[in-house]
Amino acid sequence: MLVVKIDDVSMERVGLFPWTRDIMADAIVFLREMGAKTVVFDLSYLDRSPVKVDPAYVQNELPGYLDYGFEQINSAVAQILDSIAGQNPTRDELEAYRDMLIEFNSGIKGSLDTSIAYVTRDVDEYFAKTLKFFGDSYLTLTMINANDIIGDEKTFNMANHDTEWLESRIALTDLSVQHDTKTPEAIGIHPAISLLLRRAKNTGFVNADPDADGYRRRVHLLHKFNDLYYGQLVFVPLLDYLGNPEVTVTDSAITLTNAQVHGTETTIRIPRTTDGSILIHWPDDETPLEKYSNAQYIRELLYEGEQPDDGITFATYRDYREDFFSSAAKLIDPAYEQAILADLDPDDTELTEEVF
Repeated sequence: MLVVKIDDVSMERVGLFPWTRDIMADAIVFLREMGAKTVVFDLSYLDRSPVKVDPAYVQNELPGYLDYGFEQINSAVAQILDSIAGQNPTRDELEAYRDMLIEFNSGIKGSLDTSIAYVTRDVDEYFAKTLKFFGDSYLTLTMINANDIIGDEKTFNMANHDTEWLESRIALTDLSVQHDTKTPEAIGIHPAISLLLRRAKNTGFVNADPDADGYRRRVHLLHKFNDLYYGQLVFVPLLDYLGNPEVTVTDSAITLTNAQVHGTETTIRIPRTTDGSILIHWPDDETPLEKYSNAQYIRELLYEGEQPDDGITFATYRDYREDFFSSAAKLIDPAYEQAILADLDPDDTELTEEVF
């Protein structure tokens, strides 16, 4: 199974930007053709795109339609002139020929109007169609919390957003709550534009606050709005992948009952921290350079004094430094090199040489 996540970083790497939605549309069609199962957009499509001129259509296709239309008009005029050549038509006959020509040209004009209309493309409509075509596509929500609002009036106007659709189609349904006091409660939701939202399979929120040092070590899997629960952007497709198990929420854990894992039914218990979030276990360890940078970041903050509530202490700095030295030692230890080589194909000499 191939799962593809498209975000701002990946767009920057290939020289694209979030507003090129027609390119995204073509990309996900290609991904579906290549066997991708799920596509998750970590891009917030909050506004309509401007109408875009399609240069390829203008240069390659439109001239053919115009040439064909005028050829039809020329042919009709020639036929009428040929039919009355050498004759002495009456006034009524001439008016009849005129009406026939006007009616024929009106049909050609309608055809040309349609062709010209395609000079501009509604890229959002096109993107929406490809989201539906892909099928298993997911967009974003942003949960609006009270502390996100500047000023004393902590309200968010939902009048321009499809609250009924969010509550009936997006809010989690197969969910049991048993004394949950830790799930954050939003005062509003800012979803992707309705045109896209209604064509995607589902959507999830992307709120994720970093720790004091800028790293994200925890994330909420659930948010509430109007007493209904909404899932985090990765959690929502994960539930679908696991066969949509029953979700039980308590202060201590989020439990998935009857989850399908490789054909086996199982129960998955996800512990929650004191604030209701979950700790992230990153699949890839940081490099020694990244660990060194983390230690330097903490040291710079310590120049202004310790901040124990935010985890900025000398003990924290020392732990980061020890972690750096430990990882650096492993990197230059011959035993580490041998461990890498043991996992490689011995016949792959090119890759083996890269290890040394």
